[in-house]
Order: sequence, then C-alpha cells, then structure tokens
Amino acid sequence: MCRPFFHTRLSDIHCGMRGFTREAYEKMQLKTPGMEFASEMVFSALMHDLKIYEIPIDYHPRKGKSKLNPLFDAWRHVRFMLFYCPLWLYFIPGGFGLVFGTLVSLFLLKGPFLFMGRYWDIHLMIFSSMLSILSYQIINIGVYAHTFGIRHGLLKYDRITVFFQRIFSLEKGLCMGGVIFLICFIMIITIVIEWFSSHFGPLDRMRESIFAMTFLIIGLQTVFSSFFISLLFIEKK
Repeated sequence: MCRPFFHTRLSDIHCGMRGFTREAYEKMQLKTPGMEFASEMVFSALMHDLKIYEIPIDYHPRKGKSKLNPLFDAWRHVRFMLFYCPLWLYFIPGGFGLVFGTLVSLFLLKGPFLFMGRYWDIHLMIFSSMLSILSYQIINIGVYAHTFGIRHGLLKYDRITVFFQRIFSLEKGLCMGGVIFLICFIMIITIVIEWFSSHFGPLDRMRESIFAMTFLIIGLQTVFSSFFISLLFIEKK
C-alpha cells in the first residue's frame, strides 16, 4: 500500500534497522508511540523530502517468541497510512460514488431501463440518490481532514490543495451551492404546483422529486461546507 499511496519505490517500510541524522530526526517530528512508529518515520521523511536509501540485509531466524499480533498490528499500520493519505481514504471513493450515483440518477430520470434481463427503476434511483449524498459528504470530510492535516503540519501542500486554495473562496462556494439549491427548489415547487393544480390527485413525478431533493441537499451541504472550509483557511497572525 505504501507505493501507490505515497508514490515511492521503497520495498520494505517495516524493517527495524534504521539510520538517520539528528537534523533529519528533528525535521520528521515523530509522535506515535507504538507499532506505527516505523511507518511514521518513512511517511514523515517522504513528506519532508528527505533522502532515503534502502540497503539490503539478511534476516535470520528469530530467537525467542514474537510479540507481534499479525491482525491488530497490521491494521495499526494500515490505519496510519490512511490517515496520511486522504486521497485514497476520502477523495477516490467519494469521487467515484458521486459520479456513479449522479450518472445513474440522470439515466433513470428518463424512465426504467432493461439490464441483465430485468427492469431497473425507482428503487435503484433511491439507492443512487443515497450514494450521491453520502459520497459528497465523504468528499467534504476529506477536504476538512486534508486542510486540518496541513494546518497542523501532518501533511504537506500538494498540487491539488494549492489549486483548490487558489480558486476557492467563501463567495464562490456560496454562489455554487446557492445556485444548485435554487434550481432544485424551483423543481420541487413546480411539482407541488402541478400537484395542487390537479386537486391533489395522482402525480407521476417521483423521479424528478428524487433527483431534485438529492441535489437540493448537496447544494445546502456546499453552502455550509464553504463556511467551514473558509474557517480552516484563515491564516493566523
């Protein structure tokens, strides 16, 4: 997991044989007290662009009983890697879910479709709506976590963060979220008026209602998330 997460060619990040200078140690600012220490040293060195060299060694049979807990200790390392890599923890699954959910909702907006020998309709659209909202929330949490990590020196600025910080402003976020909310609100009001005009009789506008409510929620999330992200970006004097 270390290679795709941190774009490195290191082959063994858990070897206990380490050598480093005092200057490098002070730059790394290591904090973890447990098994994650080995992983933190590598990740922090990569984050601070320190030179890392791997020297092949030979492992000999262990003398004595191992104190490792394979499942729990492995999870501690994986957990720590995910903390340091919000791209894989938040943005990739959140982005995939949002795109997939939105595309399915748009496709079902026209009506049911035949796939694998059966028709897919409202139930799938409800699922895609939930997936879109949840995925968008995951992306928002990823932005919060990434920004928080940068502000506290746990993560470094990358090209995506620098680009986002350059183009983002509270006003742009409010405008985008407000436009999405307003469009969807108008859609819902139109459906209500149509229902009222038919004297509250049968109304086949379920697909439009699900779609409008989904992005009405996303628009509101964008508005309030913009305030919180702006708070995280405030520079301390």
